[in-house]
Amino acid sequence: MSQLSEQDRVELAQTVLSLFHAWHIEPEQQVILLGFPANTHSRFLKRYQEGTPFPDEQDLLNRAAQFLQIDSALLTTFPHNPNMGRVWLKNPNRRFGKQSPLALMLSEGLNGIYQVKSHLDCTHNWI
Repeated sequence: MSQLSEQDRVELAQTVLSLFHAWHIEPEQQVILLGFPANTHSRFLKRYQEGTPFPDEQDLLNRAAQFLQIDSALLTTFPHNPNMGRVWLKNPNRRFGKQSPLALMLSEGLNGIYQVKSHLDCTHNWI
């Protein structure tokens, strides 16, 4: 992602955390998915919900952008039931060695996030 303004990073933080809430992802898992240090307490996320911008760190911003793209792909995949994305993320999937997409993203970090996005978004690896 190119440099985002502070306001863009505020909106990105609030959007991604709302997305995690809609997906029913636990706060401890949110910390891991966003790539915060292992000792980060989950209540640390509250500041971002209340208007603190995400740090201007490329890894974090890249992860956040990937989650927005995953959400968009889930809405395309399940156009008649937006709640199915939440279910799909938590159910075992053959493509991911019978682990859920969420488990893959938690265990593999950014690589797992890319794998989930690639699976959902057929245009990602088009070239």
